[in-house]
Amino acid sequence: MMACLIVGDSIVKYLQGHVDAHHGITPIVLSFPGKRVEDMFDNISDIVGQFDCIVLHAGINNYGDHPSVVARKVEIFCENVKAVSPKTCIMLSSLLYRTRSVYTNRITDSFIDKVNYDFVIPVNVLLQKLGRTHSNVTYIDSLYPFCQELEAGRNLLAKDGLHLNRYGAAVLGNVFNDKIFNFIRQVTETVEAEDMSANYREASGNQEGSCKGKGKNTKDEGHVGKCKGNGKKAMVECQVGSHKGKGKKTKVEGEVRSSKGKGKKSNNISDSCRETQGTPLILRQVGGGNDVTFQLGSTFQSYPEFQISYRQWCQKNNHPMKVRASHRNKGVADANNFPFSDITFVCKHYGKPRVRGGETRPCQNYFASNCEVKLRLVFLESQKHYKITFFASEHNHIISSQAFKWYPENRKLDHEETGQVQDLLKLDVQMKNIKNFVTDKTGKIVLSKDIHNIKRKMDKQVSQGRSEGQKVADRLLQLQESDPCATTVIEMSSSNELEIMFFQTNEMKTLFQQFPDILFIDGTYKVNIEGYPLYPFLIQDGQGKGRSVGYGFVKNERKDNINKLFQQFSKNNDVSKVKIVFVDKDFSEICAVKTFMPQATILLCTFHVLKYMKKKVSDLDIGKTSKSDIMKLISSLVYAGSKGIYSEKYRELQKVSPKSFMVYFNNNWNNCTEMWVHYFRRSLPTLGNNTNNRIESHNQKLKSYLGRTLHLSESIDRLINFSKHSAENVDYASFQMMKTRIDKRHLSNVQLSIAKVCTAPAVDLILKQLEKMQKTKYIITNSQTETGSVHTVQVEEKSYQVSEVKICSCSFNSMYLLPCHHIFACRQKICDVMFDSDLIPERWRKENTSTNTASPSNIIVQREKQTSSRVLDR
Repeated sequence: MMACLIVGDSIVKYLQGHVDAHHGITPIVLSFPGKRVEDMFDNISDIVGQFDCIVLHAGINNYGDHPSVVARKVEIFCENVKAVSPKTCIMLSSLLYRTRSVYTNRITDSFIDKVNYDFVIPVNVLLQKLGRTHSNVTYIDSLYPFCQELEAGRNLLAKDGLHLNRYGAAVLGNVFNDKIFNFIRQVTETVEAEDMSANYREASGNQEGSCKGKGKNTKDEGHVGKCKGNGKKAMVECQVGSHKGKGKKTKVEGEVRSSKGKGKKSNNISDSCRETQGTPLILRQVGGGNDVTFQLGSTFQSYPEFQISYRQWCQKNNHPMKVRASHRNKGVADANNFPFSDITFVCKHYGKPRVRGGETRPCQNYFASNCEVKLRLVFLESQKHYKITFFASEHNHIISSQAFKWYPENRKLDHEETGQVQDLLKLDVQMKNIKNFVTDKTGKIVLSKDIHNIKRKMDKQVSQGRSEGQKVADRLLQLQESDPCATTVIEMSSSNELEIMFFQTNEMKTLFQQFPDILFIDGTYKVNIEGYPLYPFLIQDGQGKGRSVGYGFVKNERKDNINKLFQQFSKNNDVSKVKIVFVDKDFSEICAVKTFMPQATILLCTFHVLKYMKKKVSDLDIGKTSKSDIMKLISSLVYAGSKGIYSEKYRELQKVSPKSFMVYFNNNWNNCTEMWVHYFRRSLPTLGNNTNNRIESHNQKLKSYLGRTLHLSESIDRLINFSKHSAENVDYASFQMMKTRIDKRHLSNVQLSIAKVCTAPAVDLILKQLEKMQKTKYIITNSQTETGSVHTVQVEEKSYQVSEVKICSCSFNSMYLLPCHHIFACRQKICDVMFDSDLIPERWRKENTSTNTASPSNIIVQREKQTSSRVLDR
């Protein structure tokens, strides 16, 4: 059987299962990910002579070198192989195309085209030329079958665009199988013809060593020392020392030193091994290079050489083997080639079941079934090689390729593969997607249990035996050390239980100092195993983005815990500048805001107001039509634009609603209309907000980033990383503000002046007002008051008061604090300058995006009664 080695970069890593031992070829695949062409020979120099054919697939990692330089390095590789083993055939596989990765946008289509057309194709042309001009070297066009498959709509590369998926590995494996077989068949026919001619000349010239007996015909295809006996025909295809016996026909397919007996015919290698009393057989190879058979008495010049044969034997015959015992080789200098003095391998089903454990789980599953397959490898120091001294290969159980892939040893991931899975687990990738990723990358089929075991081991390494309470405290201390200006607070109960936990980074403090006028607060749940609700504090920045300015966990939503959380926020921030706070109708939150931010106006989320009302109406024992009429009136009350409209709709609601509902409505809603009716908030700087949608969206993103399977300490890590990720997005948006935002339809000097000063959301709002001014007719009158000049702007039947051509009584100017179309109309009439930077408040200015510094604050640990320990296990 021929011996073939396929060597290359990460492309060939998973070809072992796709290049089978067919057509007299025994392929071995060695992959060296990341290696360049010039590194390949050094990795195989010790084993080159053992193979008749070497297939090289490498070169893509040399991207950056000129194609001619890469071709010269491949030529040097061929020269080195021929210097060690002149008869070894070399096959050069063409490079493959690459595609874009789905994991990153950094690799563009233009870059991929440059790699494929400016590097891959020129290198393949030069490799093809090497195959034509060098003897014993041929070229494999692996690219053409790939192109055919791609044109058929099949994807051959993994999602990273660099490595083969399972189908791509199968396609490349088939290419290698066909090309290698066709090439070696030609070589084999040539060699066999030459051998037959030489043997015929030797037989005709009577050049045998000695042949005594009555045999009529002796054919020697090797070297014959002495052959005695009465056999009629002796055909020897190997080196024979002495062969005696009366067998009629003896055919030996290995190296035989001495064999006596009357066997009629021996074609079985294992039988030959027993007949030769443990002497190893050497298979005759075509084209040069010998491969030691994996049998009793086989010798190996190094442990890596043994591993190649061992791995090949296991995979080819589906032997589920494992290491039973080993002893390190302490007295040898070359520990890399001779690491063990002896090592024993046994079948996974070897021996008897080792019954362990108590009576909690009496029924257990065991692999052990008294299988006797065993192999022992011993290092012979005097001869400086390894030798198989014991070998039993008969299993007592079913052996199949279907079962072989499911053994734990075959599902086990190496260090690099485990690291990739750990990275995916940190990103909270779904289990099924991780399994598909592993299969595509490695060809191994893993179970959900295998992924869970990796995660459990990863969690154990992180915890290092610490309790959950200790990990929370340690994580907050790490935050304090990395960010000295951060605030971290832990409050404990008298029973040493964690009541609240609050943290705020320096960047969060700075954001709140810059944009304190509007605050969004809402709790979210199911974000940790311990069941602590999470309360984010959110502001709206100058780019219209919701930004977190603090996070708090509470044991439960009791009023005292919510008060403690709000107290810590107000204690560590200047909340006197907060003008508006958006909440749901949560009485604990409303009471806390009134206590610690008394100057702020509390507004209820419109969505939740309608949701609560609808739920109450749906419980009424009335018809669907009546319920629909009531909800329409309630919606009109919520969106009422004036007090008169509200009063009118309220009277209509009294007529169609049951008395029980009106009692509920008057007791819970009609007495706090300033919190939920829209006409009350028309003069407030709400920045266009009427709902808690910003924080709801923020919490929804948090839930996809957190999860109920995380511990509290892990949730803190995720929150900090989430904040950093959000900050990066905002930083990029700030970078985008270096560009001037203009409307090409109405380009003017005024527009350029606005874009130079304002952030992008402010520019869009102001340009709409300018466009509206140009389409509207105004009647403007001027009057003087004690406070200054006041312009009355009449638009149709409505009139607005504009003071000092800066402040308007309209809802737009009140809500957004930006100049409205009424202000622009006045400025157009009395001023030469339409726009002045004084019209823009600080929150909408580009210059307000720079960060300030906050004063350092230490970690705060508070208790009610005891101070002996900081946190308690939960």
